[in-house]
Amino acid sequence: MQKEIYENGPVVVSLTIMEDMYNYEGGIYHHVSGETVGGHAMRVVGWGHDENDSNNLFWICQNQWTDRWGEHGYMRIKQGQIGIDLWALSCMPDLDQAGRF
Repeated sequence: MQKEIYENGPVVVSLTIMEDMYNYEGGIYHHVSGETVGGHAMRVVGWGHDENDSNNLFWICQNQWTDRWGEHGYMRIKQGQIGIDLWALSCMPDLDQAGRF
């Protein structure tokens, strides 16, 4: 996913929504408590490394739950959590030489 994001921009991922995600206000998310609520998709726009947790990788995700949720509509999710690393999708638009679809 890192290579794809770096070379071509954001990807869409599938993940599992857990009850504790509704209370996310900031920081690097990892599942702590609560049951599975359902499935969801988010756009991954980047990544980083948590210097406070053995330099573990996290994904920077844009959610569609308004900019009043999380970190102004974004969320950082620890690698390997809630299925975020299992499925990703990107696409390249089919443009003509003038840049039109």
